[in-house]
Amino acid sequence: MTSLKKKDEFEFFKFRAIGKHFVESLVTPQLWFSTPQNLNDPFDCQINLEKSFRLAEAQTNDKQRTPIQKILSNPECFRDWDARIQEVGICSFSSNLLNTTMWAHYADEHRGACVLYRIPSEFLSAPKNRIIGTTSVVYQDNRLIEWLKTDSLIDEDGELSKDLLKISLTSKSPDWASESELRIIRMEPGFLNIPPQFIQQVCFGLRTSTEDIRLIKSLAKDYCGCQIFVKIVRDEHSDFGLRVIEI
Repeated sequence: MTSLKKKDEFEFFKFRAIGKHFVESLVTPQLWFSTPQNLNDPFDCQINLEKSFRLAEAQTNDKQRTPIQKILSNPECFRDWDARIQEVGICSFSSNLLNTTMWAHYADEHRGACVLYRIPSEFLSAPKNRIIGTTSVVYQDNRLIEWLKTDSLIDEDGELSKDLLKISLTSKSPDWASESELRIIRMEPGFLNIPPQFIQQVCFGLRTSTEDIRLIKSLAKDYCGCQIFVKIVRDEHSDFGLRVIEI
């Protein structure tokens, strides 16, 4: 498989079941940004900030404890930050096409497909798209608590560091590490229309039906100009490995 990636582009793999929402995302190329409370993991983006601050306070020395206690003395701060976190939109991807867990869980047990998006950095930074950032998820127990014990809690203006938002939105339990998740985070949930040429490749699963392959190939060609189609097959050199072939 030939890579067309340029250094000013980002690659994202999106695993999909074949259905109405996938078809609509090809006919009208768009990405869906979910609210944090609608993500499939009830812990995702739902860290109890006040609890983490109190746990960090108990684990720090006097110097580290001072800024933590300053925030704890203002409970309204936690309500403001919780509200801010719940207002964003999150679009999740993977960095790994050959991820057996993702194919099983998010591509309808290999009956679906995986779309490769190549998105230019200028699109991600354009103010009209209201994108906060693009980042990998970090899989670490107590990541927020550990960060709160550092010297970077308060910024130069004496305000709570913006890194708190990033850490709150990109931290997950190590149990999820196999997903190799990438995220685009936006100021608001909902659909974001994208240029059709961002859809660069469609990969089909081990069990994707001939009819579904024919349908998705037709739509991706007609509406997105996509010309690269591949399929997952078993890797003959390992028990559980995957590889792709062009179709």
